[in-house]
Amino acid sequence: MKLLTEAPEHSRQTTHMLFAAHHLERLGDRVTNIGEDVVYLATGQVEDLNT
Repeated sequence: MKLLTEAPEHSRQTTHMLFAAHHLERLGDRVTNIGEDVVYLATGQVEDLNT
């Protein structure tokens, strides 16, 4: 966000980077959820893979 105010000429690229970072974080969350589901299906135990 600091970059948006310091270099407004790069606002478009900065916005794209923010959206990309957001989507990568969501992807990581979904992959973690899938991993937890697989562990549960294989072992019957609930594991928190976020730690």
